[in-house]
Amino acid sequence: MVHREPTILTTVDGSVEIRPLSNGRFKVTLIPVDRNVFVPLVSCETSLPPEVVTSFLNDSFAWLCDSLSRHDDSEYVKRALSKQLLAYFDPSDFRGKRLLDFGCGSGASTLCMAAMFPETEVVGVELKASSVELARQILAVRRLSTVPHLFGCEQPAAWHRLLRLRHAECRLRASSSGGTAPGNAFDLVKDELRWSALR
Repeated sequence: MVHREPTILTTVDGSVEIRPLSNGRFKVTLIPVDRNVFVPLVSCETSLPPEVVTSFLNDSFAWLCDSLSRHDDSEYVKRALSKQLLAYFDPSDFRGKRLLDFGCGSGASTLCMAAMFPETEVVGVELKASSVELARQILAVRRLSTVPHLFGCEQPAAWHRLLRLRHAECRLRASSSGGTAPGNAFDLVKDELRWSALR
């Protein structure tokens, strides 16, 4: 039985209790200052360590458990992606293709698509560099051997240089993080759960 004391994080919006569980996971509970504030999930379990939970908290108090659940509940994102993506395509249509997750956030959808379609090259691009850094923290904690490409940049002008969308073709030109980005056209773009076939 785990007897460690919980970690309490405090923000202007409320406090967060992170309680260690016997299975190595953590129970996260949100206690908002204003009980009338919409919080989609008040508590959740996560395998992510408190330092990563803190990084998520820096982004949003109210959506903390929702964000953690996207990474810890294997069906959470997969259900939405399956309904949206597989309504238009058969899973076999993805073999050997390139898929761009445009606006990938902390990478939950990018990682999910990479697992759903292992023979597909998945590239996640996010405007907010702190979200890409959070995705990289998650990849490090998970020690994933095969991961999708993740790129980000803070400035809108850099965003337009990073991606060039023209007539049914999308080319990833460069990574602001200094990595080498693939330059071939994408076959499909995911943009906030809207899908566009590019060929």
